[in-house]
Amino acid sequence: MKKMEAAKIVMMTTFLIVTACQNNSGSSEPAVSETQFASMAIKSDIPTDPIDCDFNGSIVTDGTNVTAYQNSTVPFGSSCVSEVRNCQAGILSGSYSYNSCSIGAAADCLFNGQTVKHGDAVTAYTSSTVAFGQVCSSVAENRTCNNGVLSGSAQFASCNTNAARSCLFDGKTIAHGDSILAFADSSVSFGQKCNQETRTCNDGTLSGQFTFGSCTVGQPSSCLFNGQTISHGQTVVGFQSSSVSFGEVCQQETRTCDNGVLSGQFAFNSCTVGQAKSCQFDGKTILHNESVIAYAANQVAFGSTCLSESRTCNNGVLSGSNNYSTCSVDLPKSCDFNGVTVQHGGSIVAYPEFTVPFGQKCLSETRTCNDGVLSGSAQYESCAPQNPAPQDKSCLLNGEVIKSGSSVTVYQSAEVKYGEQCVSEVRTCQNGQLAGSFTQKTCTVQAAANCTLNGKTVAHGSSVTVFTSASVPYGSQCQSETRSCNNGVLSGSATAESCVVQPNPNPNPNPNPNPNPNPNPGQCVNQPLIWEFPESCKGNCGKGNGYFKSRISRDGGKTWLEIKKNKLPEDLKEIWNYMIDKNGKNSCARPKVTYTPSKNKGYVVMPVSSIPDCKVCKFVEVEEEVKKHGQCHKNKKKEVRKVLKFKCGEDKKSKKHHEDHDDDDDDDDYSHRHHNHR
Repeated sequence: MKKMEAAKIVMMTTFLIVTACQNNSGSSEPAVSETQFASMAIKSDIPTDPIDCDFNGSIVTDGTNVTAYQNSTVPFGSSCVSEVRNCQAGILSGSYSYNSCSIGAAADCLFNGQTVKHGDAVTAYTSSTVAFGQVCSSVAENRTCNNGVLSGSAQFASCNTNAARSCLFDGKTIAHGDSILAFADSSVSFGQKCNQETRTCNDGTLSGQFTFGSCTVGQPSSCLFNGQTISHGQTVVGFQSSSVSFGEVCQQETRTCDNGVLSGQFAFNSCTVGQAKSCQFDGKTILHNESVIAYAANQVAFGSTCLSESRTCNNGVLSGSNNYSTCSVDLPKSCDFNGVTVQHGGSIVAYPEFTVPFGQKCLSETRTCNDGVLSGSAQYESCAPQNPAPQDKSCLLNGEVIKSGSSVTVYQSAEVKYGEQCVSEVRTCQNGQLAGSFTQKTCTVQAAANCTLNGKTVAHGSSVTVFTSASVPYGSQCQSETRSCNNGVLSGSATAESCVVQPNPNPNPNPNPNPNPNPNPGQCVNQPLIWEFPESCKGNCGKGNGYFKSRISRDGGKTWLEIKKNKLPEDLKEIWNYMIDKNGKNSCARPKVTYTPSKNKGYVVMPVSSIPDCKVCKFVEVEEEVKKHGQCHKNKKKEVRKVLKFKCGEDKKSKKHHEDHDDDDDDDDYSHRHHNHR
């Protein structure tokens, strides 16, 4: 084995020498590295044994690696530098010589005599005090220890805020935060204002600039007008001139004294108006503002009118233009008719023809005289029919003689049915021949026939409202129909004279007190309303019974209000009128229904909880003009306000009854008295 190792060494040496000799560069360094040489040796066909390496007293097997370090220790914050060393045939690669390495511990810091551990922090301040209004956090710094080095530069371990300073103004000390009123000047003239400001002390500094602690305003000056002293603020009336002519107006102004200066320009303290001039008319003197009646002419023809006007004197000028102080109307003229004098206003009968043919009538005309003019045109004073011709014959109709040339009106029938008309014709007799064919002297139209419903007569032209059924189930509506009679024929088909809605089979024990409780439009529900009346009637203003007070509860008797009949709210008035329409009145002028005794002594209850024939069950808010009455219809006035209207029946406006305007002189005027009001 040793021989083989020696041969290997000799062979490697020979190879190294030969290689060196072949290096043309002449360098003394070997042409191959130690590693290359070892590799060559390994690859040699000459068999070799492994050679281990030594590292710090430890064996590193040939062909294996070991980790080595550059230093055995490094400072805190540094890193251990390592390398991998490989053993090849007893030769260990690399150069690091330590088989382990450790990192030193971090150093602590010192601040204000106190130790600060590595990684810990301390709050420091750049100043030990700050001004008032500032905070120490503005000068604070967080310093952290890092391996003996403390970050930052703040030197102080604590900090305090200075107290606020006071101010000095006008010899007075002003505490911090307090304010004082200061003025720009110590005094100003009248009419000017003292300019002021509020100055506030802030840590020894006073805001603003004004330097005076007080300010006074001077007194105003008075004025002089026509030797009269006018105080400041007082007024005097001045006139433009001391006098003006009649009809003119004294021009004046109000002058006001303002700190010695008098407004306006008018210089006179009084003014008089001159006297008015009179007028002359028809030799008479007409004073100013007096009037006289004047005429356009002193005489006019009969039938004409004297035209007059009222002329008024105004400061010597007479209005109008008529020149005469009197006027007369001429007497009317008479008329002449064929030598006969007809006085004005009188009349005479004249004829246009002197004679007319036999069988005709003489036509006359009344002619009237009007101031010499005779109306009409007829010229003859008399007229007579000619004698009949011998050959003319009369006619006979219904036993009566009709002369030739005369006519008579007759009818086709003596009677016709209602709705038809009588047919007539004029029949004329001509020498015994009567034209036409109708023979009835008179004709009448039969009267229209009446109708019958449920054994009752319905007159022709009148109507009656009936229902399709006498009752309907709860939740349904009564259907009404108006049937009209026309000559014995009654329109429609309904026959029931009344209709009621059957009661609710399952009434709600807790009715909703809402005034519009109907959840389903078109379906009527019981109203939670109790309406009580005194058992006896009581009259007022001498108008009889029925003008009483009543009690109304809208929540089933928990809360009551007392109100007079003629002061009812609009919704109750609508219900009242509806019950009157459907049932009529009793002796107390109340709706004629069955009243039941109330649990409240002295009262009876009107059954309004189930209203019949209800098609629309709701309350609607509308604007309506209403009348308010004083005592017994005195001091009436109207106003427009919103009211709740109860819609029921045909959904038409209820009839207005005279009960809506009862004459009640009680002075409560729609006042309500509430009992047990919640």
